[in-house]
Amino acid sequence: MKHAVLALTLIALPASLFAQGPLAPPGAPAPTMKTLQQVEPRTPITNATAVTISASGSYYLTTNISVTSGSAITITASQVTLDLNGFTLSSTEASPTGTGILLNGGNTDITIRNGHIKGNVTYNGTSYTGSSFANGIYVSGSSPENVLVSHVSVSGCLDYGILLDTDVATTVEFCTVQTVGTYGIWANTVSHSTANQCGQTAIQATTADNCNATSTGSIGLLANTANNCYATSTAYYGVYASTVNNCYGTSASSSAGLSAINANNCYGYCTGSGDGLDAVTAINCQGQAASSGYGLNVTQTATGCYGISATGVGLNALTAVNCSGQASASFIGLFADNANTCYGVSHGTYPGLVAAIAENCYGTCAGSGTGLNANNAHNCYGVCSNSNPALTAVTANNCQGQNNGSGTGLNATQTATASYGLSGTGTGVVANVANNCSGQSNGSGDGVDAVTADNCFGVSIGNGYGVRAAATAMSCFGISATSTGLFANAANNCQGQGNGSGPGLSATQTATGCYGLSATGNGLAANVANNCTGQSGGSLIGLYAQTATGCYGFSVTGIGLSANVANNCSGECSSGGDGLRAFAANNCFGQSNGGGSIGLYAYELATSCYGASSGGVGLQSDIANSCYSSSGDGAIMNKYNMP
Repeated sequence: MKHAVLALTLIALPASLFAQGPLAPPGAPAPTMKTLQQVEPRTPITNATAVTISASGSYYLTTNISVTSGSAITITASQVTLDLNGFTLSSTEASPTGTGILLNGGNTDITIRNGHIKGNVTYNGTSYTGSSFANGIYVSGSSPENVLVSHVSVSGCLDYGILLDTDVATTVEFCTVQTVGTYGIWANTVSHSTANQCGQTAIQATTADNCNATSTGSIGLLANTANNCYATSTAYYGVYASTVNNCYGTSASSSAGLSAINANNCYGYCTGSGDGLDAVTAINCQGQAASSGYGLNVTQTATGCYGISATGVGLNALTAVNCSGQASASFIGLFADNANTCYGVSHGTYPGLVAAIAENCYGTCAGSGTGLNANNAHNCYGVCSNSNPALTAVTANNCQGQNNGSGTGLNATQTATASYGLSGTGTGVVANVANNCSGQSNGSGDGVDAVTADNCFGVSIGNGYGVRAAATAMSCFGISATSTGLFANAANNCQGQGNGSGPGLSATQTATGCYGLSATGNGLAANVANNCTGQSGGSLIGLYAQTATGCYGFSVTGIGLSANVANNCSGECSSGGDGLRAFAANNCFGQSNGGGSIGLYAYELATSCYGASSGGVGLQSDIANSCYSSSGDGAIMNKYNMP
């Protein structure tokens, strides 16, 4: 019912409601856009021979231009735009003097784009010859200003490729220059351009971005600032600039591959005798020298850098931070006044790392040199396998040196503190003063060898001393497999252990509060021994001294304690030897536990002494005063104050 009502309503509407008007168009559509000529009025250049542009305006080629001499296009006016429109300018002049496009007379506001300038000059490895233009784009007279050259290629010119000026606003972009006899591109700003096989400087600019340059006779790329560029030269610097970022430079001469005041993320390589990379400051850079030059040479600070040289220094810097240097042959891996967290390796006769101050550094030599050499070394590690020290320093603090050959592990000409040295057959640690140090020799060298040793530990696996102190050893412990455990002029609170026939501890003057143990030799030997203990596991003396006070000596089959003068001492032998022997004994105790030996034997005088023997004489003396013998007084010639 609803559908029927709707149909009746539509039928009842007037016909005028559906009127559309006339359908015929009023006429042709009018243009709504400007023509190219209206946007940029342009003048066509139709000649195929030499042209001079003497009026301002926009020009474009409609054909190639070829000349037999002189210049193809000369621009004498300012405010000129020249579109080569993809065409080529060429010359067949046998002795080139002309220019593809010549700017003549201090022009301003010039744009040249989209075309080619071509000659026939070639390079035979020594010289540039051929018929051509002398120059691609060239300036005659005063320098132009506000010039842009874009998307232009130049090739085969006898002299210059594109020469504008670096002192004014001139820009070259997206251009290529190939085989020119002198300069490739010379402008204030050069970007995204290439100049290859140029007789002199390939690219010279105030700022060069994303460029590639190759020179056969001078600098590859010369700039105030270079970014993301690659340049090479067979005769001079690859890249030479004040500031370089992300650049690569190579040289085949005595000059550096890359040279800069400030270099960031750069790489320099020299296949000749020059340095790989030279800079005042370098950050995250790499340098490589194929001959005797520095791999990377920095006069101030190198950070995060790496340098390698075939026969020269790998990396050289005033200050090196987080750097690595490698010398492949006979020179130093890394050399710096101040080295922090650095690594150096040498394969020749020189050290892996050399520094006045080295901190958190590692140096190694795979040849015959020292691993690490420094004036002051802190938290450093040196390693080598030869007769030189693995680490050598004036002062070494918390350092390690490892020599797998016959040289010293760690050598400090003044002071070594909290340091460790290991040697294959040489001495572990050598120092004037050693504090809290440990040293080990796996051969015939000493564990620690110092003038003064304090709180040190040394071990010798062979016949060297565990610890040797020419003057004083304090609170030290030394072990030797076959020789003396600890040897000193004066020893205080020290321990020495000889696992063979050598003494456990030997003091040429005084031993105080010390302990010495020997497997078969003397336990402790000293001129003067105070409050010391000595023990021999064989047939020699437990403790031997000229004067012994408050000491104890023990021997398995030899004499427990032997002294010229013994005061308040005890000596004991477990089997077959005397307990204590002295010329004069005062308030001493001697005991022999077998073999019919003497408990205490005083050659001249015994005072307030006690001697005991399980099967022999308890006490024997020429004169005994207030003494007691377990076997009676039959062996005493003169006795006083005795029962």
